[in-house]
Amino acid sequence: MSKYIKTYLFAEIAVRAEYNHNYLEKQCKDYETDQNPQLTIEVTADDIIKERSFSEDGESFSDGYIESLAFYRKFCEAIASCDVILFHCAAVAVDGKAYLFTAPSGTGKTTHIGLWQKIHGDKMTIVNGDKPLLKISKEKITVYGTPWDGKERQSTNTSADVAGICIINRGLENKIQRLKPNEAIGTLMSQTFRPTKAENLKKILENVVTLSAKVPMWRLECNISEEAAWLSYNAMSKEDK
Repeated sequence: MSKYIKTYLFAEIAVRAEYNHNYLEKQCKDYETDQNPQLTIEVTADDIIKERSFSEDGESFSDGYIESLAFYRKFCEAIASCDVILFHCAAVAVDGKAYLFTAPSGTGKTTHIGLWQKIHGDKMTIVNGDKPLLKISKEKITVYGTPWDGKERQSTNTSADVAGICIINRGLENKIQRLKPNEAIGTLMSQTFRPTKAENLKKILENVVTLSAKVPMWRLECNISEEAAWLSYNAMSKEDK
């Protein structure tokens, strides 16, 4: 029998979590709920062994940390049919609207949102710095904070409607361009959690297409400067008005 049994609310989905290490309990304490769970996720010893195999340096991490990753993987697989996806990005909110920055690890999205925080101050909230959840509908796309938030531990238990998505590339000069939906789908798919079950993967593909069509997409070439932050903000916030 699992040592811990808790119910959490992620992206408006209540999940009963059954696990054995207190890492996950501490990590998810701000997301506990008394709602009736819509699904149950149990993390077993075999799940932990399997999760370690996905990382080259997995043996250096504690069982509790690996258990947390295994839980999130199983959760994201289970919610694919609910039009909710894990999207690898840094998500911030300014004036109630969310802006997502995505790029391969090490490209500078964390640095860029740090510059956004510098120019916006208390007007800005970091929803999640690494692995937020997106709820997809024909009416709107909403981003939700999660406690899986990268090494910087930047997240809040908040949500906001998405006003723009920006693909970041390093550059000597700062320039931004609007992308057509088909120009962004490849990058969006590469940054989205892909389930193992065929029917769930098909659902993810459908939702990525909806995402690219519903939300304005941008490509930003930038250096590390406040000018770059103002450029991306002015372009994306103007589009939303």
